Amino acid sequence: MVSIIRRAAGRLALGLAVLAGSAFAVQAAPIVLPTGLNPGDSYRLAFVSSALTGAEFSDINVYNTFVNNLANSVTELSALSLSWTAIVSTSAVHARDNTNTNPGTSTGAPIYLLDGVTMIADDNADLWDGGIDNPLNIDENGNVVAATQAWTGTT
Repeated sequence: MVSIIRRAAGRLALGLAVLAGSAFAVQAAPIVLPTGLNPGDSYRLAFVSSALTGAEFSDINVYNTFVNNLANSVTELSALSLSWTAIVSTSAVHARDNTNTNPGTSTGAPIYLLDGVTMIADDNADLWDGGIDNPLNIDENGNVVAATQAWTGTT
């Protein structure tokens, strides 16, 4: 049973970082400035992890470090100089608090995948309303990931 859970739960849901639009454009994948935004617009980027990790850690920092390391291994994401957080809950920390996407605290900004086009949520409330707008199917490298379930530890 544990091996099935670990395999199904191995991919982290996504890395998430808040950005403000800038005047630069990136020509290679992943895309870090979604189309249709203007310089100065706030937005978030999300990805499903390409690598697997255990789903048994109680320390949220383990997952945040995992996501940061993945993001920073990609030149385009590393160049943003951001701290990435995992949309993961532990027994002590809720995912919406770990990612500063709690709709009770702030409205937030739209959340896009790393293809530069696909929006998964309009804002914080949309992220947590029980359904996302599009599948989380792009990893930190900009690659489309086959249909899979991403683990968040969140109900």
